[in-house]
Amino acid sequence: MLRVAILDHHPLVRRGLEAMLGDEPGLSVVGAAVDLSELWPLLERSPVEVLVLGQPQREHATELCRQVRTRRAGCRVVLYSTPAVAVAATLAGAHALVDRAADPDLLVQAIWTVGSGGRMVPALSPEMVRRAAAPLAPADQAIMAMLLAGTATGDVAAVAGLSARQLEGRRAAILATLAGRRREAGADRQLAA
Repeated sequence: MLRVAILDHHPLVRRGLEAMLGDEPGLSVVGAAVDLSELWPLLERSPVEVLVLGQPQREHATELCRQVRTRRAGCRVVLYSTPAVAVAATLAGAHALVDRAADPDLLVQAIWTVGSGGRMVPALSPEMVRRAAAPLAPADQAIMAMLLAGTATGDVAAVAGLSARQLEGRRAAILATLAGRRREAGADRQLAA
């Protein structure tokens, strides 16, 4: 049985996903959350293998994906969003990106794919990466390029002259910029807890 959790702030989306996925043989929906305050306790009490991450209440989905991947490395994340976030989803460590407008069967397929160790993130074109990198400082562009190329985080940190914690702060700041918000490196206090 593949254990799945859902995060979305829309009650109808949560209930619809719970009903649809609950009817899928071999899937067990262990819970649904509205935001971080509900998600962390859910992940603590239930061994979740796949998180379907829709639209959080306050946080940006790609930043929340990064936090889940940092705190719960074994939890696979299916970002249920829009193709416009493909670069940020890849940078955040999403295992799959499924368009909310797509056929629901594609979401089920993505859950099974990531649950068995696969990935369903769209290929990034050079143009997509260039557009995403445009608002970033040159140092952050280099960090983003290395991370998107699959360079090990320890190697990225060494090349950039950063500690592992500083690199995660830079990744968070890059994701905030991609989401259209500014974030100071080091504003990631809740991960330290």
